[in-house]
Amino acid sequence: MLHAVQGLDHPAHERLIASMFADRKRVFVDLLKWDVPHDAVSERDEFDGAQAEYLIFAQGDDHIASLRLLRTDRPHLLGAVFSDLVEGDVPSGEDIREISRFCISPRHRGEIRLRARRLLATALTEYALVSGLTAYTAVAHVSRMSNLFATGWRVKPLGLPDLGAQHPAGALMIEIDTATPQLLRRSGRYEHETLHFANPIPIAA
Repeated sequence: MLHAVQGLDHPAHERLIASMFADRKRVFVDLLKWDVPHDAVSERDEFDGAQAEYLIFAQGDDHIASLRLLRTDRPHLLGAVFSDLVEGDVPSGEDIREISRFCISPRHRGEIRLRARRLLATALTEYALVSGLTAYTAVAHVSRMSNLFATGWRVKPLGLPDLGAQHPAGALMIEIDTATPQLLRRSGRYEHETLHFANPIPIAA
């Protein structure tokens, strides 16, 4: 099942959200060795909170894959931490979200991981269309940039990647409109599943 959840105060999804943060620690701290805030069982930072939006693919309360969306007209990673990756102004606005913390559980293997990628790519597109969003920004490791370009999205680099960093990365913008679902279909990355909203659908002003 695919969930769209804003904020963390959701008793019905409490176990699922805890499972997501636990998998984020397994991936970003234990496997990738990121220097990010965490405790013994979970990874959370200052951007996780009431304004954050999460797309979560799960089986019951078991997290399989997820990502976090941050408003770009409020503090977010690209503007606050990685602005040096952008040539010119950091894109921002009520109709732009930043994608971060894309996480697939290391507890799941094989085809379900590939399906999770397709489902979240499609969910991002459909979430944008129903919410009135026109674009996403993201910071991506250079090893994953080619996958983003192959998805079928219209992806625009925002500057040169920092190849000298411990985790080389670049900043990107993904433009979304009504033609985007067909682009995903052509690339073979489109896989629809109903998105269940835990909150009223957030409509961009």
